[in-house]
Amino acid sequence: MKFMIFRHFYERALGSKVKVKLLQRLLNEEISASERELASMLGLSHTAVSKAMKEFHELHLVTPVHIGSALMWRTNKQSYAYKVLSRAMSKSPRQVMIELVADKLGKYRELQKVVLFGIVADGREERHSPVELLLVLRPDAKYEGYLRHSLDRALLELDQECRTLFGNGVAAHLASEEELSSKYKGVVEKGVQVIG
Repeated sequence: MKFMIFRHFYERALGSKVKVKLLQRLLNEEISASERELASMLGLSHTAVSKAMKEFHELHLVTPVHIGSALMWRTNKQSYAYKVLSRAMSKSPRQVMIELVADKLGKYRELQKVVLFGIVADGREERHSPVELLLVLRPDAKYEGYLRHSLDRALLELDQECRTLFGNGVAAHLASEEELSSKYKGVVEKGVQVIG
């Protein structure tokens, strides 16, 4: 089974930090600039920018505009490439995963907090790293009966969806408010709060 590393996803997918920096600029701003201007703005080499812009032109993402003897590049917002890439790069895989967790577990009023923690939250994950979640129950909630059955089912669905999307499974840790100060000390402060 293949697992995903969340950090530097776009650099790995596109094979180039130069392309990622350029795409982030081209997709998020109305821009008309020469290759040298782009290179200067982004702190990149002119040669790398020139090569990437030619590749983007082949995808119809940018169009060349000649102003005098200067060659300027303009983003083609009507192109298929722009529509697909702007949607794909609008959120990081980690943001998508956090939204998925919030969507699946947000309906449970018995959960006081849900925190993403561990090496995925820290951005140090390896290929086999699970998505670690700390689920903190409200003081009056009991993990039994319907709640147990329903929450277990939701966690199983979340695990399957995470494995399908990212290749990483979910490791859920259930805790009471009292256990936060002993067993899970510092997890809430260091982690990413998804709910609560």
